[in-house]
Amino acid sequence: MSFSARLVNATPLHVSWKWHRGIVLEISPFGHLDINAQMMEQFMPDQPGYDGIKQEMDHFGVFLQDSSKTYESQAEEALKASIKTKKTLYDECEKSARKRFADGGALKEETIKLEMDQAGYSRLLREVEKLQGTLKTIQAANAKTKRTLHEQYDPEKTLLFTNPPRVFPSALSMKLFLSQEENSELRAQYKKFMESFNSNLKAEKTEGA
Repeated sequence: MSFSARLVNATPLHVSWKWHRGIVLEISPFGHLDINAQMMEQFMPDQPGYDGIKQEMDHFGVFLQDSSKTYESQAEEALKASIKTKKTLYDECEKSARKRFADGGALKEETIKLEMDQAGYSRLLREVEKLQGTLKTIQAANAKTKRTLHEQYDPEKTLLFTNPPRVFPSALSMKLFLSQEENSELRAQYKKFMESFNSNLKAEKTEGA
């Protein structure tokens, strides 16, 4: 990983993140915000309080730019996280409202809808729909990139997910490289990448059949 001091908003939504001590991080749709070194340090995974910050990042669909990865791959991860977070929040609130009205003997769909509208939670569903549209575009771009890379490079001796792709002199040399204990993270990434890549190829062949 090679993080930069840049927060990237991968969504079509404006981000207004209430940080602390009156600081609000404003990031325009598909824009970015450069932060200072002190703030950047708090975004490192090994820092105290990171889990809470990561939850906020997932909610907003924001990521700290990693120069070892492509924008597209990071954006896809961020969008998926934001969709999951917002949909889960909506579902939990709706479930709570349904239980409350059911206990009171007044469970009606229109009542539930009105409750969710008034509480502002219906906005989350509209945001999820926008995010899903953007995610489809990003995934299509990623699939095209992977196909192009596959045509240019042999995936058995190339780490296609690094930026730029790392080419080894042979399949064996790459296998030996990935087998080293210090490269366990890259090995896991390679396995995950190839599973996704092969799955996309299979889906494309099925669609074209």
